Amino acid sequence: MTKLLKTPAQIERTALRRGLSMVQVCRMAEVSYSTWSRWKNGLTCPSIDIYEKLVLAARPPRRARVPKAPSPKADPDVETAPASLA
Repeated sequence: MTKLLKTPAQIERTALRRGLSMVQVCRMAEVSYSTWSRWKNGLTCPSIDIYEKLVLAARPPRRARVPKAPSPKADPDVETAPASLA
C-alpha cells in the first residue's frame, strides 16, 4: 500500500534527495509545472490523481522483490553420498 500523506515541501525534499528537480518530477508525472507551482504556493489543491502522480514520480522506485529460493530439502527418492565421500 502506498503511503501518500505528503505536503508539497515533502514531495520536493523527496525529489531533491533523488537528485530530481520538480520540473523533472512534473514531466515524469505528466503534470504541468504551473499546476505544481499553484499548489505549492497555496493557490489550488490538486485532484487525487495529480497528487498521486506527483508523489509517485518523486519517490524512489521500489525495488523488485526477489522471491527466496526454496531451501533444499532431503528428497527421499534421491540418494546422496555420505559426507565422508564428499
